[in-house]
Amino acid sequence: RIESLCWPLYEHAIYKLCAQTAHVLVARMLFYRIGEDGAGLPIRISGSPLASAIAAGQPSLSVQVPATNLFERFRSEQESFLPIVYALGEFDWWMILPDKRSALTGNERVAIAPLDRELELAFQRCFRCLDRYQFDQMDVDIWRNVYQHYLPWEERQRLGGFYTPEELVELVLDEIGYDSEDPKLAQKTFVDPASGSGALSRLLNNLRKFGPPEMPSGRQPPWVRSEYELRAVQKCLHAVDIHPFAAFLSTLNVLFLILPRYREVRLKNPHFVFQPAIMAHDSLFLTAEEVRLAGVLHEHVNGRAQRASEDQKRYADLLVKKFDFVIGNPPWSGILKGPLAAVYDELQKRRLKDSFPVSAQGKYDIYGLFMERSLRFLKPGGRFGLVTQDTYVEKSWARRLRERLSGANTILTIIDLNPCGQLFFHAMNTPAITVVANEKPP
Repeated sequence: RIESLCWPLYEHAIYKLCAQTAHVLVARMLFYRIGEDGAGLPIRISGSPLASAIAAGQPSLSVQVPATNLFERFRSEQESFLPIVYALGEFDWWMILPDKRSALTGNERVAIAPLDRELELAFQRCFRCLDRYQFDQMDVDIWRNVYQHYLPWEERQRLGGFYTPEELVELVLDEIGYDSEDPKLAQKTFVDPASGSGALSRLLNNLRKFGPPEMPSGRQPPWVRSEYELRAVQKCLHAVDIHPFAAFLSTLNVLFLILPRYREVRLKNPHFVFQPAIMAHDSLFLTAEEVRLAGVLHEHVNGRAQRASEDQKRYADLLVKKFDFVIGNPPWSGILKGPLAAVYDELQKRRLKDSFPVSAQGKYDIYGLFMERSLRFLKPGGRFGLVTQDTYVEKSWARRLRERLSGANTILTIIDLNPCGQLFFHAMNTPAITVVANEKPP
């Protein structure tokens, strides 16, 4: 009785997790298919190998799941190639690992058999659908395009992953003084504290123009240059997002761009593993102690929580770094919207008030915290460019934030995007671009 009453409370969260999981599984398949056709990956999930795998069953099993088994085989094969995509993580909750499956009782096997059949049919449909297409000339930004142009706006809201319009990304980069022709571009460091902005793809395209700073002098084979370029990307570009799904989307955008070069490098240096500095974590955590306490829950759980534990370690390393540029479109949400607010837990509110004394004032909006956080990310003379609401310009909660931005720092630009709120964000917001330098006013 209690269960039947409580279950509807979690219906939205369950739907969101299942939808995000489906997107991750399809993205893994799509990424590999593009690699098969355009980057020389072994043919595993298309053509005759796909047909043979689906036709092959295991007579000893009452439920035949050849496509499900195929998915797990190619996923495990690719785990060492791209662990950030194929290692087991939060979105593999549905998988019953072999040691657990062998321990199931007869009644438990009967109970899950219909679910196994349903999942098998879904895998078969996905594999066969992707097998119809040729991906060797595919746009490298395919997943972004699929996500933006083929999913309804309401569905994207439910999934919780957003892309900032490319025009805004370009404008923010221009306003912070980003110079794509700078010969020292590969030595600059960037971080996006809420990684849905989409800036990494633009930055990655331009980093390819210049020789990475650590590359040996003299003439080098193309694959050597590619390896040092990828190493430079790992050092230059960083992104954080509290939502694992948003972090996964950002990771895919980067990987689609570098896959051919990465494959080229791996053929010559199989020990090199590309791990972009994109992590799922709360970028409003400021100290290693906060990160450590948040990670206690992951110390004694199964391997599928290892990804979260690794992200926490990577974020702890990020805390000691300073950056030339901070770019982002952080969440906008007041604290007085109950469970719909970005921050509604009272313990969280107290922690944020202690951590962000300048911006966590009164009826604040969480984007103000990201402004204060961005200042702490910057090197002396560094700049942040953020897309936020413009309410900090006049609201009482932001008085100390305004004093900080215009007193200890230098406001370079405020661009009012209010007439474009509906166009860019499908909502009647009052957006603005704010660019601030981490240096005293002249």
